[in-house]
Amino acid sequence: MDPVKVLHIIDSLNVGGTENRCLEIVEGLDRRPFSCHLIYLDGGGPLKERLKSLQVPHQEIRVPSVKSPLFLREVGKLYNYMKCHGIKVVQTYGFYSNIPGILSARIASVPVIVASRRDMGQLLTPAQRGIERWQWRFADRVVVNATAIKEALIRCGVPAGKLLVIHNGIPFPTFPTAVNNNGQTLTPNIGMVANFRRQKDHVTFLDAAKIVLSHIPDARFVLVGGGPREHEVRSYARKQGLEGHVNFLGTMTETEVSGVLKSLTVSVLSSHGNEGLPNAVLEAMAAGKPVVATDVGGTREVVEDGVTGFLVPPRDPRALAEKILWLLDHPEAAEKMGLEGRRRVENFFSLSRMQESFGNLYLDLLHQKGFCRAREKALEENSEWRSVNVLLVGDYPPPYGGISVQVQALQRWIEKESGASCVVLNIGASRREAISGCVGTPNLWTFGQMLWRYARQGHLIHIVTNGHNTKSWLSAFACSVAGILNRRRTIIALDSGAMPDCVEEAGWFLRMLIKLTLQLAGKVICRNKRGRHVLLKLGCQDSSVLIIPGYIPAAPSGPESIPSEVQAFLAAHDPVIGTVVAFRPEYGVDILVDAVNQLAIDYPNVGLIIIGSGDEPNAHKVIRDLQQNGRVTVIKDLPHPLCLAVMSRLDIFARCTYYDGDAISVREALTLGLPVVTKGDVKDLVKKLQGTLEQSVELSVKARRGAMPDTADRILKLYHELAAGTE
Repeated sequence: MDPVKVLHIIDSLNVGGTENRCLEIVEGLDRRPFSCHLIYLDGGGPLKERLKSLQVPHQEIRVPSVKSPLFLREVGKLYNYMKCHGIKVVQTYGFYSNIPGILSARIASVPVIVASRRDMGQLLTPAQRGIERWQWRFADRVVVNATAIKEALIRCGVPAGKLLVIHNGIPFPTFPTAVNNNGQTLTPNIGMVANFRRQKDHVTFLDAAKIVLSHIPDARFVLVGGGPREHEVRSYARKQGLEGHVNFLGTMTETEVSGVLKSLTVSVLSSHGNEGLPNAVLEAMAAGKPVVATDVGGTREVVEDGVTGFLVPPRDPRALAEKILWLLDHPEAAEKMGLEGRRRVENFFSLSRMQESFGNLYLDLLHQKGFCRAREKALEENSEWRSVNVLLVGDYPPPYGGISVQVQALQRWIEKESGASCVVLNIGASRREAISGCVGTPNLWTFGQMLWRYARQGHLIHIVTNGHNTKSWLSAFACSVAGILNRRRTIIALDSGAMPDCVEEAGWFLRMLIKLTLQLAGKVICRNKRGRHVLLKLGCQDSSVLIIPGYIPAAPSGPESIPSEVQAFLAAHDPVIGTVVAFRPEYGVDILVDAVNQLAIDYPNVGLIIIGSGDEPNAHKVIRDLQQNGRVTVIKDLPHPLCLAVMSRLDIFARCTYYDGDAISVREALTLGLPVVTKGDVKDLVKKLQGTLEQSVELSVKARRGAMPDTADRILKLYHELAAGTE
């Protein structure tokens, strides 16, 4: 099948954040479903050679002002290009490409039109903003790179459903073996990467530099970038007596900029407005540098004040200088902020995330409109999944536990990535609630009725359950019986680490129920070798019992705002250890609390965050007792995205359970780059925590390795085998 042709229209190929992100989207979109084209409107630029290296069709079409009599002629050229090349998606990148791009795409009947706003629009005239908002009516979506932009546009009357936030993503440099003093000299080096435009407010940067020099005379400052106000800023630096202290490095390539960032002690952004999501801040944080930035636009969506750097008011050189001086006076805290910033960028602002988000947007819009069967084209290699309908049976959040998070994430993966249809039959605590994306089962009769109905309709049944009690096995048995209608098309995933003990210690009734359930099932999934061994001893066929880890998304869904009380706890404690539990004895909460209390002898400000549902018997008493300890805070019923956001702020993740099936939270911690400490007695746990804190930088570098098994691909393959009757 032919790929979907996407035309990107951008103002120019000058060096800038928007231009670099455009080329990275073009480069990163999967070539199987997509074929990218690019048109630039205002001559060449330094990035033209990079565009040539991408080997994508490109062309210059110089579109003049709307007032020019030649405007419509050039729009006609855009129209002809779209018609001649069979363009199915047009993506524009700002006001000056939005107007000709949307107009020509509309005339050419291009199926999908995606506009964008990548700053606050404060440099546009009221008339320009009005024209832009009017034209967006003809676009399918308007992509913005910061929530601050979305909120501002909604206040101006743009429908919220028209807007979509896709944060900038940047290429991630290889993690250095040691961040501290890597490429730095002993002389403080403060820098800013920003083109010389009025809104970047280089004057405030220079005024702050003068204040810093009055305290640290040997400090050095660097400015990277070019632009129309460079001569004016150079002249101001001379007048302030800064000529020997500020180095103007001019326009640089991304590789050269990375080298400069590596040499900095502190990175600064002094903009007084119009920022969307500043790429310069992302790049500095990715380089492991603490950032001092003005609190404008979407900057606070990147910089966590007091965690990855500092936010200061715009046009306030004294406040800017004070935070720079604080970081220079506290090198250990500055290094930690740099590491936190690097981890935040890797988790929430990766290049692959941005590229994937744009690709999914194009495919979803085409699929909604029924053009080119774009979703199916994107799944060319997985065309066999199209005929598979899956009934996923299990707990669905809220509350957020290991099984419910898996079920929710797996449903989204199945529908978005495989093209298969997936219905969730919710048998968890929220089964009586009306929740989008799943079918409730308020009673046993409804559960049986829904199970039977979907089985008769040919749905492949996949139940995710704990396997450590009779209720769990009764649910699995019902699914196996229903699966008889589907030629044994039933998958049973047993998630709990207590499952093997339950099977080995089962009485005659439960043992008979388990054996019958397994005989009727198509495939059985265990989380570890012990679980598989126990089921094989029970008589299961070797080929029917598989070890497949639980599914978790590849990364958190996006940056989340952490509750203020948690922010306060994080600010008051250092280091911070965290765990995710159910308040039951087997989770070893008491051991972890005792270990943290002993750790406080060497680390007086240590804190412990315990995240749990709070629904278990005696949980309220346990929580009340724990919260009397000033070093411990308990967060109940935390939505999964917020849970990941809190976890990303920890120094160590601890798991003290007496047994585990797959420990989803452990693998999530590893994907977040957190070092993980597992069970032991109190003395052993204290020793492990101390050792981890002493080498946390090195361990956080290694944490991601092996955290993401190919679970989803293996499950989809299993669906195909069962649906095709090849098991």
